[in-house]
Amino acid sequence: MGDVRVEELETLEDICEGTGEVEWHKDKDGVTLRGMLCVSPEIEELQVHFQQRALPMLRTTRRPKPLASDSDATDAAYVITIEHLPPVQVSFSLSPSYPEDELPTYTICCPYLTPEQLSSVCRRLDDIWEEIGRGEVLMEWVNFIKYECLSHVGIEDRLPIHARKPAIHNTAAAIDPRVKDVALPPLNLTNHVLEHDAREDERCFEQGQHTCAICFSEHDGKDCLRFVVCRHVFCRECLGTHFSTQITDGQFRNLTCPDPDCRNIALPTEVQQLVPTKLFTKYDAKLLETTLAEMEDVVLCPRPACQQPVIVEDDTTLGRCATCSYTFCTMCRRSYHGVNKCKVADFSALLNEYKKGDEEHKAFLIKKYGEKRIRQALEEEATASYLQEETVPCPGCSAHTSKIDGCNKMVCSKCRTYFCYLCRSKLPASDPYAHFNRGPCQSRLFEGVFQPEDEEAWAWQMDQFFFVVA
Repeated sequence: MGDVRVEELETLEDICEGTGEVEWHKDKDGVTLRGMLCVSPEIEELQVHFQQRALPMLRTTRRPKPLASDSDATDAAYVITIEHLPPVQVSFSLSPSYPEDELPTYTICCPYLTPEQLSSVCRRLDDIWEEIGRGEVLMEWVNFIKYECLSHVGIEDRLPIHARKPAIHNTAAAIDPRVKDVALPPLNLTNHVLEHDAREDERCFEQGQHTCAICFSEHDGKDCLRFVVCRHVFCRECLGTHFSTQITDGQFRNLTCPDPDCRNIALPTEVQQLVPTKLFTKYDAKLLETTLAEMEDVVLCPRPACQQPVIVEDDTTLGRCATCSYTFCTMCRRSYHGVNKCKVADFSALLNEYKKGDEEHKAFLIKKYGEKRIRQALEEEATASYLQEETVPCPGCSAHTSKIDGCNKMVCSKCRTYFCYLCRSKLPASDPYAHFNRGPCQSRLFEGVFQPEDEEAWAWQMDQFFFVVA
């Protein structure tokens, strides 16, 4: 007759194949069987409540939300909804007297359950063995942990995470000695729960089938990419072509999700998975360059062969490149000239003085500062005047935009914001033309494009256009 313990464990292995929920082996004595159950309680959704001080250091792609002011969770400030919990671990040993005469010897561990809750679970595991007539109990334990454990300890829809001290087993709280208490700090515990949820979420995604929103074909999860922020899904082939075309066309800051109603910008790590290495290197370098150009406390070394970022110190125009040791003026990007004025710093005052002076004084200024500096100041003023009179600022990023021809529906080449050239209002990307069907800009989509001699014919054409659009 075979060993009933081995038969139970082998059956349990077959049922839980591929899940990693059960592992076992024979002890060195050749008689005792030892193993571990790693079973995750099943949930549809669970709200993890955590303290505000943990917010900046969370390792998760899910977006935390502040708790409602009337929440009774006094020790938490934010919440993240998860779909997968880390496993409850039960380390067991089965003696030759199991199952009829002896309960499995075991310890239990789960960082997000308190010692009191785990003690209650221990009592329930003991009761289950008694209820089934002291029979083979491991499968019953797996089912209990998976489907009933959380409700048994009073966790229904939320998991509060807060600081606590390790349990002392000889206290009045009657902590079961089989409980292995792991009192993780709140931040570590929160990240433990969230990282497990992220791993399981990605595993489920890769094992599933998904429809690409570009080619509308079904693909395996491993052949798709789901954006971290907006969660939209596309096949890697379509996304790779989409991003490669944008980078080749010179778009480095606006590699957005292809969904027409989404403005989420792709992460560099996402772009790296989709485009050829050479193209990503070009994209990464240009992205770094444009990002540094917008940082007030960082400039690039002006040497063409260096171009490394240099941190600008407060209250000084002296820049020191740590790579090539070049010292330069951070205002004009030339060799450092101490307290002497550079050609950028005094443009405004020089221009005012030049314009107010007579011919003799103008000649003196040209001799003193150089004709090139005077001409540059005049060109700067002309440029500023043109931008003021002939361009409009984008309502999304304030970039100057001019319209040479075409309709009054504009698209900013920098941030891809849709806006009306007439009233400067931002338009929805899903239907930017609807703006010209009502309000002050009604029927003014082509205003200023051309003026036909037959006004009635023009009005008729406009009516037909908006009838079709509407």
